Amino acid sequence: MVIHYGVTSIQKSAFSMCKKLKNISIPESVAEIGTQAFSYCRSLEKINIPGKVAIINQFTFSNCSSLRNADIGNGITEIGSYAFNDCTALTNIVIPSSVKKLGGTAFLNCTSLKEVTLSEGLENIGVGTFRNCTSLRSISIPKTVTAIPLLAFDGCTNLRGIAVNDSTSYGKSDSVFSNCPKLTIYGNKGSHSETYANKYNIPFKPLSKFESDMNSGKTGDIDDDGKVTSLDALLVLRYSVGIEYFTEREKNLANVDGDKKITSADSLSILRYSVGIKDKDTEFYK
Repeated sequence: MVIHYGVTSIQKSAFSMCKKLKNISIPESVAEIGTQAFSYCRSLEKINIPGKVAIINQFTFSNCSSLRNADIGNGITEIGSYAFNDCTALTNIVIPSSVKKLGGTAFLNCTSLKEVTLSEGLENIGVGTFRNCTSLRSISIPKTVTAIPLLAFDGCTNLRGIAVNDSTSYGKSDSVFSNCPKLTIYGNKGSHSETYANKYNIPFKPLSKFESDMNSGKTGDIDDDGKVTSLDALLVLRYSVGIEYFTEREKNLANVDGDKKITSADSLSILRYSVGIKDKDTEFYK
């Protein structure tokens, strides 16, 4: 579906529950998108939000369970509460530098969200913003963020590392990272991060180690469980045909034959390695 240039506003609930809406193009003339405008559009796969839109209102894309890509225009200043909650297919999101505020529970239950880029300029993260983002592995908090509030990352069960600068403080409760059993906080000595980590018995490491730790991994171990199995091979095969999203780290681990492409050949080598066969000309053979 195409909305023609010249349209300036998409009203509240305009496309809500359009269950067969798969693609829509929003022109740069649009400056307002109302609350719940696309909520429960369960077939919608991607969306572009023009930079003239000041605020992505609450519940705008709530329960768009097929939404994989959301392009947020540079000019948007706020993402409202529940804006993307239960977008269970959303894999990555880039928050541009124009965004100052992420509303509470904005990305609640985005269970496929692997990568979040928060740009310098962001000031406020709401309560429970990334709650239950169970695929999120790491995140870096800009120095412009004043505080990480309660429940911000509650239930992020795969979260391995968060990098936080000295200027950012924490909510006064262990609920900021409750149910994050794999978490290490990375910060500078004497910072709020070190104090918080020590208080709640969360592992703490120097900020300088964040990038190397988060990019490390075992060749072929895509799901990061410490083993190379047939499931890893399946993930690589799915990526090779365009139905799986990989981070740069995962791409590096998946390209076992070193040809800078990820193909079914990589998947086969990983599968063979999982049963004890090391193919020549692969990282496994070295």
